[in-house]
Amino acid sequence: MRGFLTGLVLLLFSLALQADERAVDRSGFGEGPLWTALTDFEQRTLDAFPQAQQGDAEALFALYLLASGEVRTEAGFRQHREQFTARLEEIDSRVSGVTDERELGRELLDAMHAVYLSGRIAGGDGLLASYDADQSQLSRVLTDGVYNCISSSLLYISLAQRYGLSTRGALLPSHAFVELLLSDGTMVEVETTAEDGFAVQRDASQYGEADQEWFEERDLEVPSFQDYLERTIVSSAELGLENMWNQHASPERMSYADRMRLAEIHGHLRPQDHQAQKNRLIFYTREFEFLHEQQDEAALLALFELVGPYLDRMDRLSETREEAAQDSEFRNLLAWNQAARANVLMSGDRPGEGLQIARGQLDTLDEHVTEADRVRNNLYLALDAYAQRRASQRAFSRGREAFDGLETECAGHPACEGALTRLYAAWAQNYWSMSEWSSVVRVYSEYLSLSLDSLEESVLRGNLAAAFVNWANRDWFDEDREQAMAHLQRCVEQLPEAQVCASRLQEMQRVY
Repeated sequence: MRGFLTGLVLLLFSLALQADERAVDRSGFGEGPLWTALTDFEQRTLDAFPQAQQGDAEALFALYLLASGEVRTEAGFRQHREQFTARLEEIDSRVSGVTDERELGRELLDAMHAVYLSGRIAGGDGLLASYDADQSQLSRVLTDGVYNCISSSLLYISLAQRYGLSTRGALLPSHAFVELLLSDGTMVEVETTAEDGFAVQRDASQYGEADQEWFEERDLEVPSFQDYLERTIVSSAELGLENMWNQHASPERMSYADRMRLAEIHGHLRPQDHQAQKNRLIFYTREFEFLHEQQDEAALLALFELVGPYLDRMDRLSETREEAAQDSEFRNLLAWNQAARANVLMSGDRPGEGLQIARGQLDTLDEHVTEADRVRNNLYLALDAYAQRRASQRAFSRGREAFDGLETECAGHPACEGALTRLYAAWAQNYWSMSEWSSVVRVYSEYLSLSLDSLEESVLRGNLAAAFVNWANRDWFDEDREQAMAHLQRCVEQLPEAQVCASRLQEMQRVY
């Protein structure tokens, strides 16, 4: 096992959408508990995960096949189970009469290599004739007899659990093995890639030249003794989850649809695993990019309807767990998804929820979000969409409330400036169409008091001057001439550059 693919997957976030992603059949997406479409076998295996965690042999076996990525149907599961169970009779004959747990574990390892691991790889010979460092799928172990450290570990556990033994997995940076837990409390290490790998004894002296050769002939990175001391211990079920993101899940070997389905299942079943959640967020980001490109508003709404609660949980996690809080890539992915969600909700029937999300994200953006400026821009676009929606309903005050408290930081930010400018322009135009000049002046004056210094400000200042003149002209013709001149005097004081107000005021003063 050459190491997990979490780092590789992160690279996908910066790439353009690939043909593999465009070709995915998404007709069943969003119809189950996850976004990706699950088969009956996959759903049954997820439902039985609690049993797998308790060591149930059948549930573990199904989980391991699910992790292979290529077994998706009940028929496929039955086929591989038959390939497994058909050889149990020979296993039984080899371990018949063995009652001691330790000896049973030893005999099972020897029998596993003789009965199951009989395939041959190109150029393979000797003890490693069936060993392929990249072969991490239990499904292929059963069909081809070719294995690596993690796929052989899954096979050994599948046998050991059926014979009543207790197991767990151990992970080094590039290697996996099994720990057999005896009823007297003894732990026995089982190196499943070797027939004589039972009860391996490891100490500092063994991580020398001989041990280095052992790892190198298996095409593995050579670990240090410190790596061994700091090995990660996982349950038998968790080892199956680890296997969902191994060599066979690389972009070169697995389709986008299968790879991302496993990423979502992995994250779903392992909610406390930080890297699994990061990969899951990458998947949702790519899905949003694709659906947004396709302008599929219905699918976008369905996506965020389903994953919204998950995103909120990740937000809470980033506030309480240091690993998430300090991971800028994770925080960035989460912020991007929340900003996308806010914008999508604006186009549906839940703009209020979109507003709440956008404001909440604006309040929590910090230095741990690597692309905070771009995310903030998208959040302002969501506020803009909310304001324009309210403007179309002539609910301008409600639209303005979306920016309460943001006025200072809006200044100098084009997206926020543009949003407020459009809102105030539409608001003033509404009153202009009804010749309600006092309201037009009030709205434009309020806008100018924000000191946004936007590109459109000169236009709105000109509109304000014209509104003052129209207001003054109406009062003048209504014989309220002092009030008319007062409007123009106010215009001159507020807009010194407004020659139209100064000229009209001079005309009225000469006549008056």
